[in-house]
Amino acid sequence: INAEYMGNFSGSMQSAWTWLWGSISHLSEATRPPFACVFPEHWAASVGLLVIAAIPYLLLGGFFFLCDCGVITCLESRRIQPNPKSPRSAADFVKCLAGTISAQLFVLLPVVLFVFMPLFEWRVPGVLTSVLVVPPWHVVCGHVLVSAIVNDTIFYWLHRLFHSKPLFFLHKKHHEFRAPFAWASEHASIPEFLLVDAVPVFVGPLLLGSHIFSVSVWVLLRLVYTIEVHCGYDLLVWRALPFYGGAPMHDAHHAKFDGNYADCFVWWDKLCGTFIPPMYPGDKNE
Repeated sequence: INAEYMGNFSGSMQSAWTWLWGSISHLSEATRPPFACVFPEHWAASVGLLVIAAIPYLLLGGFFFLCDCGVITCLESRRIQPNPKSPRSAADFVKCLAGTISAQLFVLLPVVLFVFMPLFEWRVPGVLTSVLVVPPWHVVCGHVLVSAIVNDTIFYWLHRLFHSKPLFFLHKKHHEFRAPFAWASEHASIPEFLLVDAVPVFVGPLLLGSHIFSVSVWVLLRLVYTIEVHCGYDLLVWRALPFYGGAPMHDAHHAKFDGNYADCFVWWDKLCGTFIPPMYPGDKNE
């Protein structure tokens, strides 16, 4: 039964990926600029990763935006820091949303296209011409887990470095809001956006030589938990996943401007003495 179930799961995963990548290919062909005609596979994969990253940012971020505005009230009791702690206007949401979309299009897309994709094809020759062949699910899960650990390690040390006095001016923009919200998750200066938020994401897949499907799953998951840790609501995810910090851990970081530097897990902060108690609904950000 298990083998049959996993076979059906793998088949469904293959079918879904074939449909998604077909849609992405049509989009990439319609948007491909003249200079990208000499390497269409690079352009398609770059656009694909951008689209996959945009899905949770826009949909999950939009859901939490409606929660913040009071349109959806089911999570109000789980809000970690009430709105008066950090007054927001419609302009704040628009600024973060527009800034992130601009950075994705005009900064991240060129870097992925001209840096990551050539490196990726050098690391795994022919990988961009065999995109539709989905690897076994256990390989995908292993690559995603390793990529998350590598990303968290690099992020911790770079984030901690950006909190040092000489570099904090590059990180200050991200701390504009002491009570974070979903669409502020990528609200950062360009140097921080590239060095702290983007580069660590691709190191694991490059080291492992991951298939583009595994990279896509990892990018999707990474954006989901980035939205979750910045959403401002305690969704109790940390109770289900060992070593996961979640929104309570990161809210404490924003409220106190110190400690809890990791991106996802808690172990680096605990090992290095930078862990501070998480904030829960009703706590004060004094």
